[in-house]
Amino acid sequence: MRRLLLIVAAFGGLVSTGARAETDTLDDAIRALHSRAYCIVYRSSSASGILAVPPGSQAERTLLRQLVPGCMGGAYHLDVQGQLLRGAIVEEVLRVGDNNRTDGRRMRWVAPFTGLNAADVAALDEQGRLALGALDFAQCIQAAAPDAVQALLATRPTYSPEQDAFRQLSPFLGPCLQEGVRITISRPQLRGFLAEAAYRAAYSAGRTPAGPDSE
Repeated sequence: MRRLLLIVAAFGGLVSTGARAETDTLDDAIRALHSRAYCIVYRSSSASGILAVPPGSQAERTLLRQLVPGCMGGAYHLDVQGQLLRGAIVEEVLRVGDNNRTDGRRMRWVAPFTGLNAADVAALDEQGRLALGALDFAQCIQAAAPDAVQALLATRPTYSPEQDAFRQLSPFLGPCLQEGVRITISRPQLRGFLAEAAYRAAYSAGRTPAGPDSE
């Protein structure tokens, strides 16, 4: 088994991704991450529960420990930050749709977490508290450009159409920042936050969209 590490470092204000590949590239790691998320959602009808718990919470860590075993194989061993895995799982849940599987197993969407009080936020780890701000940013982008977000999520991670889709989103990023706020965020992280924002918007509207290649 080749070993590839996806290492995440925190910057002031948000999270930024760095990577070290012992034998392969960051793109390989991102593709492997999404393959793991596909495996998790295919194997477990409870994978949508990731959306019901806040990022960086004890409940999230417990759920990820339950979901990941059985999806650890393949060409790579990934050492990955929980928020990146969360985003990839959310994107796969969104792609599959609510109660929309054709393999005889059913996965229902769940109500996303909401209404965190000060004590709830204080109980999150640092990455989780930063993720809440990033999710607010992503929800602003989703509200301003839902079609552009959908177009991004229809692309395959790391390939050139994804880069084009990110460029189409760029005019909407600045207006969604509060005055004086600067965010440093990687594309894989932003994609995950946008997937969660799209899910929350779809759930709120009572829609059950799935990607063009959905099962």
